Amino acid sequence: MSTGHNRGGPTLGLEKFMARDGEYPMWKDKFLTYIKELDSAYERGLLEKEQGPATVRMVDFLDSHPEEPVISISKETSKEEAKEMRWRLQHWNRANGGLLNLFNQSLTNMFLTGLPDNVSNMRPCDIWKELEIKYGAGDAGGVIELRRQWDRIIASNWSNLGALFTQLKKVRNEINRKMAGLVGKEMVSEHWLCMEVLAQLPSEFWGSSISLTEEWFTVENVEVSLRRVFADRSKKEINNLTNKRHPVAINVAKKFTGKKRTQDQAEGGSSSCYYCFGMGHRKKDCPVMAKDRDPGRAGGQLFRSNIRTEPNAKKKRLMSVKKGAATKPKKPKVEATDEEMTTLEAHVYDENLAKAIADADEFEFKEKVPVSDGEEQEDKPLTQMDMDTEELDMP
Repeated sequence: MSTGHNRGGPTLGLEKFMARDGEYPMWKDKFLTYIKELDSAYERGLLEKEQGPATVRMVDFLDSHPEEPVISISKETSKEEAKEMRWRLQHWNRANGGLLNLFNQSLTNMFLTGLPDNVSNMRPCDIWKELEIKYGAGDAGGVIELRRQWDRIIASNWSNLGALFTQLKKVRNEINRKMAGLVGKEMVSEHWLCMEVLAQLPSEFWGSSISLTEEWFTVENVEVSLRRVFADRSKKEINNLTNKRHPVAINVAKKFTGKKRTQDQAEGGSSSCYYCFGMGHRKKDCPVMAKDRDPGRAGGQLFRSNIRTEPNAKKKRLMSVKKGAATKPKKPKVEATDEEMTTLEAHVYDENLAKAIADADEFEFKEKVPVSDGEEQEDKPLTQMDMDTEELDMP
């Protein structure tokens, strides 16, 4: 076993803590496992030497500080008692010194220099407490982080129920340990852990194998029963046992087969009549409509949309609409010329008309007509006929 270490390499068989994000929980588990193995190896050595068990171990120095044994040998002390007192001191020195040595070699220099005193002058439990506060979030924040880790395990796609129970029990023990140190009570009970697991599984499978009694409802019994039901299936495989989804066709278009459809295929399997509202035939094949429109029908042919509509209702409605349209007042017609005049043409037309009127005024006869026999005549202009007559009379 190597006693030296490189940066990031093994230290006395233990990986060095580099204080990376999220590294502490995993390193802590390795650290606890390592010191338990050292305690077990020490116990085996005592058995081989036929000595009594160790009075104190390295694990005992993490949460508290056992009192250091005092050797007091007098004349009345026997050799066996003196030997036993020396062994007690040896057990204490071995656990206390070994743990301080592990801290010195496995923790970073940055953390060690931030301690209130040198490692050799401090108690192991105080160093462990500082480590928990700085990296393990030993306060309420650490408990909340563990609670989030619990939720992530529940929501993950675990491989089998055995792995799920193992991870949840590990987080449960860590939460309860922290809560016991903070408030003196455990937070997550066995019953709560079992209910969290059962909530992830379909109840129609495990309902008959789970008994909610105080004596039976434990983590061990629930785990055995569930593994007997679901075996080594993963979360996804268990969910697929109940998710029997039917395929849904989306945007289905009729495929052209190149063959002409038959009459039965075109009309479909079921049909209804829009004339008599019967089933099994269409309107064009309706026997009731054929009787109504038969030329030899008594009273003449009967034309209607269906048997619920009054005969000739459509014709009457059309006639009433036409009658209402005929009563509307007509607009006076304006006689239109052969060709509509433009603005320019109308202006030219007005100018020509005014010129013609002016020319006509120049030929107006201004002299008075002589009075005839005994008659007085009013002055009146010559007409065209008079003007023509005068021209004929002129030599």
